[in-house]
Amino acid sequence: MANSAKCPGCQRAVLLADGAAGAKLSCWKCGQALRVVESDDGTLELVDASSGAPALSPVHRARKRRTRRIREARTWILVLAALFFVSGSTNGTLAAHEAAAEKARIADLPDDEPLPQAVDGKRLTAGEYRRELERKTVLAYAEGYALAGLMLLVYYWARKAPVPAIAAAFGIFVAVVAIVAMILPESLLGALPFKIAALIILPLGLYAAAAEQAETRR
Repeated sequence: MANSAKCPGCQRAVLLADGAAGAKLSCWKCGQALRVVESDDGTLELVDASSGAPALSPVHRARKRRTRRIREARTWILVLAALFFVSGSTNGTLAAHEAAAEKARIADLPDDEPLPQAVDGKRLTAGEYRRELERKTVLAYAEGYALAGLMLLVYYWARKAPVPAIAAAFGIFVAVVAIVAMILPESLLGALPFKIAALIILPLGLYAAAAEQAETRR
């Protein structure tokens, strides 16, 4: 059974016989010296005999570029997961130290005694304030760890469905940055190079994944 493959030089179709892998020949159109190689899926391809590397067509180059961008976007989802984990650990540790200092300050007060000063505009007893400090500590850890776990799930999801997964990762990242910036405006400029890189790489990966999806549906 005859197979055909395109010459990497002139893109003309060249007929190849079964079992031709490893054979050397010249293109009937441009005369380029070629070698037949067998790809991972068993199809035969022609490569430049002098270099041994296939000269990719514009279509193949575009697909390779899309694959690289999708892979980079998945990598950045993993980076975001790691950063959320570190953020959760850091914020939780800071909240725990602050809670310990506050508990030490009111250690002599019984649980049912009101605090001499209001906390965030609320009048609390010493016991209520201690429970509030514990709650804030738990939330500080939980917020970062929950986002890290969510990004890990999105990362594994992106291996099967890159378009919705990368879109979800981009949406989560933008939402977190926006919410934190509203609460702490000075945080917007923190880690700015990283934020800019994420805002560039994730949309590029999303665009590449959408283009690859459209290509496979043709």
